[in-house]
Amino acid sequence: MTSYQYADLSYEWDGKRWRDANGVLPPMSITQHLNRMLEADLSSQDDNLQDPVALSRQADIAMKAGQVGRAIRLILRALELTPSNDWLAARAVSILRKANRSDEAVPILKRFRQTECVPLLVTGAAVLCDVERWEDALTVVQRALSLEKSGEAFAVYSRIRKHRPDLLLG
Repeated sequence: MTSYQYADLSYEWDGKRWRDANGVLPPMSITQHLNRMLEADLSSQDDNLQDPVALSRQADIAMKAGQVGRAIRLILRALELTPSNDWLAARAVSILRKANRSDEAVPILKRFRQTECVPLLVTGAAVLCDVERWEDALTVVQRALSLEKSGEAFAVYSRIRKHRPDLLLG
């Protein structure tokens, strides 16, 4: 377990959340401060990772831990190491979307226009909805649906239908 001192109290990180010596969860402001301290310490360890799969795994762990900045850095580095990997692109787009940074995911989508990776297509269509590029989102989700009928793809299609029914007429 990782421990830090803050405001004269000791906090331990169990891999998912912080707790004080009595097992009490700290307030959000303290949690955010502790997360920044932990993220700074982990940064040097992250710099030593060179395996894209390990970087992706660490990015997922960081997201679950609320370390959004770290997660984004890790997944983008993994994608830099293997720039044509559809699955890593899907993870990167997903993490950016969860971080409310869909606009930063659009350039990744442009690089993967010809993909047949359904998770990337579906997440990409959702990102395009987020940035209100409805026509592009419809094209992408229709392509995803032609490859695989997934609940996630139908959810994105429904979102488009709700916000831009005019695109589905005729």
